[in-house]
Amino acid sequence: MTQLHKDYLNYINHRFISTFGTSSVTKYNCPYCKSGELVSNQDELHIEETPESRKERYDSDWEKEWTKYLFSGALTCKSCSEKIFCTGTGKLEFNSYCGIEEAPESINDCYEIELRPTYFEPAVYIFNIPSKCPQHLQNEIIHAFKLAFSDYSASGNRVRTCIELYIKELNPLAKGKLHKQIESIKNHDSSVYEILMAIKWLGNQGSHESNLQEYDLAFAFEALECCLKKQYESNEAKLKNFAVLINDKQRSIAKI
Repeated sequence: MTQLHKDYLNYINHRFISTFGTSSVTKYNCPYCKSGELVSNQDELHIEETPESRKERYDSDWEKEWTKYLFSGALTCKSCSEKIFCTGTGKLEFNSYCGIEEAPESINDCYEIELRPTYFEPAVYIFNIPSKCPQHLQNEIIHAFKLAFSDYSASGNRVRTCIELYIKELNPLAKGKLHKQIESIKNHDSSVYEILMAIKWLGNQGSHESNLQEYDLAFAFEALECCLKKQYESNEAKLKNFAVLINDKQRSIAKI
């Protein structure tokens, strides 16, 4: 396997959506307390088989795994007990562990509904936004999170807007089209430049072709998170600034 092939496989394995059962701890954190895990409870979920799925039952080749659902309801935070509302789709999955410890009463007991979210209210955080990140940029990132589960391309376009706001923080004098604005910070930080340019291309694709996939958006979020942490959580920028001043004076900058 070539390195290019390995890179391709690593890229398409980027994910941010995880499924969950009707009564289980999900992989999503509470948007209120930012740390508690969200839990699903069957009593707080409304689940119905789709009309298309019901029609397929008349097919002579029909199998239980064809069953599809729509759901809505609330997830509860294990830490703060706040409720987050969610909608999405579901499918019937065979539990491969069925019968290992105890024989089921019927084969139907070996199937469980797997739920896939398409919308959260309020939006769950796909990554933790640094607290020092400006509020207007945080708001735009949350908009991208809100769209991420239902429309990858629209969310990718929002991420593109996020980097426009981010560049304004790095270089308030940046003007022109986004490509030119990104070019304006190339000398400021070449690694951030490369990352922002990659996000821009994906954002363009989301705007003009509307065919971004989950792995594209997952990479864009990961790349944006990297830039935000570098700017708002790391001491690198401050240290670099001090280093430039010390190098310029060739001595401690605290000396008069």
